[in-house]
Amino acid sequence: NDLKSYLQAKAPSVIGQIPEVEGMHKDGSMIPLDMTLVEFSIDGANYFTGIVRDVSLRKHQEQQEKEHLEELAHVTRLCLIGEIGSGIAHEVNQPLTAIANYTQACLRFIGADKTDLDQLGEILFKIHQQALKAGQIIHRMKDFVSTRKKYRTDTDINALVEDAVSLCATDFKQNNICLELDLAK
Repeated sequence: NDLKSYLQAKAPSVIGQIPEVEGMHKDGSMIPLDMTLVEFSIDGANYFTGIVRDVSLRKHQEQQEKEHLEELAHVTRLCLIGEIGSGIAHEVNQPLTAIANYTQACLRFIGADKTDLDQLGEILFKIHQQALKAGQIIHRMKDFVSTRKKYRTDTDINALVEDAVSLCATDFKQNNICLELDLAK
């Protein structure tokens, strides 16, 4: 009886469409149903035929697929975090190694009979630069993984290329790679 009144009230708006409705199973539980309503004429009389399908199995499969995709996305995020962590460790290790080496040189200069303050100042400046570089690497990695709104802005493409190259500068040096940039103004 409820189906008949629903069809009479909704027939014009649902003809040819497949709306999803909820139906009550004989055990009292609610189940999702797809309902198709078709209008036809026989001998000048209009008739409606309704087809109702239980889609609970399909809904259950869709839910399982959604959960599987969420698990897959989680595993992918964990893998990315591992790769990013490895990248951070590799990139930050280079300036930290340089800082340790420069610091050791400073200690040798301080322990020498006659300390060259100009040379000591140059080494301390290099230590400062390497510490800033390590901080910049961490800041860039943090920016990379943070979720932010995307926006457009003008930027100096040459500066971006130089920043990207600076991340690999130590690798280039260690592998005797000479890099030449030919950038437009």
